[in-house]
Amino acid sequence: MEVIAKYPCSEAALYAAARLLWEAYKQHYDDLFKDFRAYYTPAYAVEALNEIKTAEALPDMQTRGQEAENLRTQLAKQAQLCLTAWQDLKAYIWDAYPDDLLRKQMLETAGALHYRKASKEDWTSMQALMQAGKSFLAAHTSELTADDNMPAGFVKTFNVSADRFEDNLRKMNAALNNASEGRKTKVAANNNLYEKAMRMARDGARRANDLEEVRKLFIFSKVIDRLEEAPVEANELA
Repeated sequence: MEVIAKYPCSEAALYAAARLLWEAYKQHYDDLFKDFRAYYTPAYAVEALNEIKTAEALPDMQTRGQEAENLRTQLAKQAQLCLTAWQDLKAYIWDAYPDDLLRKQMLETAGALHYRKASKEDWTSMQALMQAGKSFLAAHTSELTADDNMPAGFVKTFNVSADRFEDNLRKMNAALNNASEGRKTKVAANNNLYEKAMRMARDGARRANDLEEVRKLFIFSKVIDRLEEAPVEANELA
């Protein structure tokens, strides 16, 4: 099940804003939070800040996706080797069966109908193409090797190419699954720290209702605005 981000900002902004909220909590602990709820203690802020640090340390989307992207590149290269191997098989079939009708039937049995989609990186079609080729070679090796047409070692070459594709595909799919699960873990951690900070911030804003400057310290949108303005202020001071 997909985990939907509940925070209305980037991850970097979330971490920065949450830290500011908890710093405001510590600054105004005695006048706004002490004795208000049993769990509002100085240690509560320390725990929340550690949760932010833990969530921030989880791999981001770019890091999680990089392994899968690298494996996809390897898979595409192996797919090209598979297409080359199948084209060699096609050439051997072409010479082994001079009758046009029989040749067409043999090519289709060897997977020809999957070739077009396989050449466009349709991995399911590539699997079907190579499996059909392996089966065809197992059934017709003697006919293909007759008259010194196909080298006997080609069967091994073709099968190794097909098996490497399967192995690369399995690794890429595993990496994609890991990336997806990693994203869920990261977003869930972000949601938890956001909700925890917002519960505290709502209390802080309500209890500082008559102190506008203090109240603004606990309004998430205003904290985000301060973060966005900070680079400008820094440039003006330079």
